[in-house]
Amino acid sequence: MLLIITIFLIFIVGKNIFNQWVGFGAALIYLIYPYTLVLTHSVMTEISAAAVIMVAVVLLFIQKKVG
Repeated sequence: MLLIITIFLIFIVGKNIFNQWVGFGAALIYLIYPYTLVLTHSVMTEISAAAVIMVAVVLLFIQKKVG
């Protein structure tokens, strides 16, 4: 849960400073940052779940922009 909150906060900061794509990029970079890869054996499901949630949010933003 803490990982998802952190990713969301990084997205908000990136979005407020630049735009939403910078926010998505920064959150993605944080998600795959090597520090989290060291812990992959113990938190693999958490990282995968955060990635799925992030992709879902990106798709919702794209769909909102198109529609």
